[in-house]
Amino acid sequence: MVLPRFTLPARFGDDLLLRLDKAMGHAIETIRPVRPLEPPCTERVFDGPTTQWEAIEITLRALVESVCDQLKARESGARRIAVELERSDCSPTGFTLHLSSASRDQNHIWTLARPHLERAHLGFGVESIRVKATHLARLTHEQQERWRERAQAPGPGTTLAATQLTDTLVNRLGAHRIRVYEPSESHLPERAGRLRAARSIGRRLDPPARASADRPTLLFQAPEPIRVMALTPDGPVMRVTWRGENLKVITCVGPERLGPEWWAGDRSGRDYFKARDEHGRWLWIRRDLISNEWSIHGVWA
Repeated sequence: MVLPRFTLPARFGDDLLLRLDKAMGHAIETIRPVRPLEPPCTERVFDGPTTQWEAIEITLRALVESVCDQLKARESGARRIAVELERSDCSPTGFTLHLSSASRDQNHIWTLARPHLERAHLGFGVESIRVKATHLARLTHEQQERWRERAQAPGPGTTLAATQLTDTLVNRLGAHRIRVYEPSESHLPERAGRLRAARSIGRRLDPPARASADRPTLLFQAPEPIRVMALTPDGPVMRVTWRGENLKVITCVGPERLGPEWWAGDRSGRDYFKARDEHGRWLWIRRDLISNEWSIHGVWA
């Protein structure tokens, strides 16, 4: 089907006629694709294989600085940087730097790269070094504080220092050993938070949200069963038998009732008591409303 072509007066101009022709399919419209930019990369080739640590260190630091300059020109930061050492006698070796948030701070990146370089096997000599920022993210502009009083106040600088500390621990100890606590939307204590890989966090390291009620500093993975002596079947608690020890309760606060998650099909509720034993320890005692079983779910350190 061929659409009819409109004829407009000359006062509308050739540009408008061309746009109408493109819309109706009578003129060819050139599509200009958006081509992704190549990731920042820089390489230095030596005149020959070298095992001099000072030369390799100076070269790698200069390459890191060059990559950071490229990131600055793009107003971006790197989330992952790959370093490759081409060796003369065997296959290339290298390492990858993981950053929890985008950064182009050359001093911070060099601090992460230096321990890896110290452990690298140089073989009979390194012929070339390549540094490539494989994962990028845009960085927002931040206001630089000029005055000492405001510069020392807690703010983005504190968050940046915590982020750099996380990067250092992750790159030295491994991502599987560093976890951060992330609060969840649940009123049940065992579902109120989860551990997540530290390198997956974003730019800010906000502290976890605190519960409105008092919660123990140490929550057991599974409640430990106990036997109790109470004034009434539902408390307060007077004595506790826990881990083979009969304990006298000096102070008992509660109960605090937590209802079930009805949307998850859970029908069991529970009561919690905060009790201090004769040794001064504060115990978080739990009573199941259906089975009437008692247990300890956590302690205050």
